[in-house]
Amino acid sequence: MVLDAGDEFVRVPLGLIALNWLRLYLPLIRESLPQTRRNVGGQGLGFAREGFRTLLSGVSASDLRIGARFTVDRAKVVHAALRDAARTIDQMPSNFMTYPMGGRILPVERGRLRGPPSIVELGTDYLTAFGWMLFESAPTPSPHLRFDVRFWCTSWGPDATGIWREFSPCPLAFAEYLLIGVAAYLFPDDLLNDEAVNRAASPS
Repeated sequence: MVLDAGDEFVRVPLGLIALNWLRLYLPLIRESLPQTRRNVGGQGLGFAREGFRTLLSGVSASDLRIGARFTVDRAKVVHAALRDAARTIDQMPSNFMTYPMGGRILPVERGRLRGPPSIVELGTDYLTAFGWMLFESAPTPSPHLRFDVRFWCTSWGPDATGIWREFSPCPLAFAEYLLIGVAAYLFPDDLLNDEAVNRAASPS
């Protein structure tokens, strides 16, 4: 499905990216795993509209596979969920992931979708109708960063809500605190604390 038009970009169908977006989010939201501490389920997620909410009640991630075919009402639901996911990808991650001097890292070329179809087949023709996401080189399982990256991290407090409701929040906060400590030890020059100071620069 990847298109190499001979210019500086390799194009991946936006519908394919939206499809994998849905496949990743469906089990997370179904199990009420929060994206942030105040977000549980589909609340606050721009793509989680009527189509996606309907998928939650009767479609699994494995159902949304290449070659799958949906008809009538189920086709309209899948189409709506993919349309909303594609729009969110264009307006959020693609829009806000930019180079230091400006410009999208992963620009999008939107397609022109027709009305809700009575039949949806998750193949090349349908998924490319959503448009394309542009990569400067073919996607690889071993990507590398073009620029140095610095992260700010802070542990959750003892009153933070854990992602597993059957456990109290304190063990999760403690585990996260330990993970940040390990990360600071492994990457002393890269991980910054609340004062934007890394471990290597901190006084011993």
